[in-house]
Amino acid sequence: YDEEEDFVLAGAALAIFGMLHSTPDSVDIRYGYGLSRMFYAFISSGASAADSAAVLYVARTALEEKFPLLSEVAEYAAKITGEQNYEAVKLGDSKEQFINRLKLPGKWSERLTQALAEDDKGKSAKIVARYYAHKLAPFSPERVSVSKAEIDEADTLLNNVFILRAHMVRRHDYGPHMDWATVLDDDIESNVSINNHPHLLLLARVWKATGEQKYRDKLIDLLSSWMEQSPRPDIKQGLQWRTLEVGARPSSRWPQIMAIAAADSTFVDSMFFQLAYSLYQHADYLMVNNMRHLSNWLQVESSGLLGASMIISEHPDADLYRKTALRRFDYLNREMYFPDGVNTENSFYYHAFPLEVQAEVFSLAKKLDVAIDSSWTGVIERGIEALVLSTLPDGSKPMVSDVGPAKSYIGSMQKLGRELFPENELFIHPVGIPEYPDAGAEQKSHWFKDAGYGIMREAWPHYAQYMLFDMGYYGTNHQHEDKLNLIVYAEGRELLHDPGIYRYSNDGFECYFRGGRGHNVVLIDGLGQRRDMIFDKENPYAGEDFPDRDSRWVEQEKFILAGSAYRNGFAEKNHSL
Repeated sequence: YDEEEDFVLAGAALAIFGMLHSTPDSVDIRYGYGLSRMFYAFISSGASAADSAAVLYVARTALEEKFPLLSEVAEYAAKITGEQNYEAVKLGDSKEQFINRLKLPGKWSERLTQALAEDDKGKSAKIVARYYAHKLAPFSPERVSVSKAEIDEADTLLNNVFILRAHMVRRHDYGPHMDWATVLDDDIESNVSINNHPHLLLLARVWKATGEQKYRDKLIDLLSSWMEQSPRPDIKQGLQWRTLEVGARPSSRWPQIMAIAAADSTFVDSMFFQLAYSLYQHADYLMVNNMRHLSNWLQVESSGLLGASMIISEHPDADLYRKTALRRFDYLNREMYFPDGVNTENSFYYHAFPLEVQAEVFSLAKKLDVAIDSSWTGVIERGIEALVLSTLPDGSKPMVSDVGPAKSYIGSMQKLGRELFPENELFIHPVGIPEYPDAGAEQKSHWFKDAGYGIMREAWPHYAQYMLFDMGYYGTNHQHEDKLNLIVYAEGRELLHDPGIYRYSNDGFECYFRGGRGHNVVLIDGLGQRRDMIFDKENPYAGEDFPDRDSRWVEQEKFILAGSAYRNGFAEKNHSL
């Protein structure tokens, strides 16, 4: 048995363990989790004879002990054995079970108990909705500022015209009926763009800023259609239930939407129960399905699990969800960040993306008075500091490694830093805003010794001179062949640019954007760097020194001297993703 390979057997063992701690009338939560993990791994692994034997052993044992099976497992077992007496069941609570198991405080408990005694399901759901509106209302922002461009985009959303920005910039008209399973041109990122729900949050923000109910009504329409088309699956799926988006919605998008909408009785009565119940389903799904290796996915998944657990803390399983998320973060916070604050994937985009989600959950925990391990404070503060210290004078993140296609800016993260750490001078003055010409901390240049980026900065204003020198580590994921790469900025524009990845594609563009030709580096006889040929993803730090053994950084009053070397050979980059 190899824990890293034999996921079918691991799921089967969890199911058996759960069965041993259950009765047919009271099933341990681990039984269903094990069935789901086992069968997803089974259908994904090529279904070997040994895997099939494990699945059938669990199914036959369940039949003998009178335990139900997930419908997919029951159908497979019936097909193989001819036995038709398997009872099918779904994971998690039904809506009625969810309501019955909630332990609301004070008068809310009394009201819910009375409604349940009257067997009034509609009244019970409305009480739950209004309780969660009451819980989140204090966190509604007093005001929201939006630009004319954001209002214009919200107006296009009224007609189901979406601007997609996940590794693309594309406008698409979805027609009169929104289909949340749409994938454009076989590019999964087009589906990511819509199911992460940034457009729904935009509608909420524009509604709050303008007070116009048409944005609220469209938000209700889109959320309702998403709920209708996206039932929680028992076996891991993609599209609406791809785990990265399952993590993003309850950690960042939905809590902000719910806080903004909590004072509106129409929205509360229409959507709050469905949102609360779906948050429970999101958390339960993430208990079963998560990345099994270090990655930004696991960071976002764990943030979603924690965020959902804090909002639906009145559910008896929420404590298990919270403890599991925090245990995962014990691991992540140790392993995913260098001591200099940069994410080990070594892309400032993939540094900011999961960090912002984690910081949003950290902020939510503070608002809800939920205790979070003290290590979070250092990880988040150092992480936001790294963004500020690396940012270009226009306030944009350096487009090193995978990022793109559009520039992204640190403004929201710097604002979050001000809210969480008001004494930190790096967060006080916005970077890249012409109205703050003298903004910025005393520190200007910085060497990220572990990540291997040297930042030379003349000053903080948007017209200042700036250079990034890539002089170190390859990264654990999303890497490019770009050691010794330069980004140079002066007088309000980039003079030497790194284009990032633009989009993920199995074609020659991927080789260009990730290879030497897409960077400001030396080619030898037309050949670029190929660190990927010797990189071991399972042991990403093998042979590495921190700081890089060739890196030099000498900082004096009037100059900075930086140097490094590339020693890993050159070859044509011709492989796909």
